[in-house]
Amino acid sequence: MKKLTVFLTPDQKPLIAGTYFTKKSRYGISGMVELLPKLADFWKRECNKVFEAGEDLLRAVRRQGRAGKGTAELPGVVSCAT
Repeated sequence: MKKLTVFLTPDQKPLIAGTYFTKKSRYGISGMVELLPKLADFWKRECNKVFEAGEDLLRAVRRQGRAGKGTAELPGVVSCAT
């Protein structure tokens, strides 16, 4: 069984998902130690893009879900602080 890691926006929409993140980067793939500060910085600088990316990922998951068992709605709306 593979582990799935999903980073969510504050309104519980997926932003980044992966089956496995190592502690440190290797093989050209970011590890948690490098990824988390980058996500935090991106959140601070470009919050609206974070929400757009989350919406894009959610749409893709929903499209895949229609071919399978369906989808679940995720409640809540959060706006970026200015």
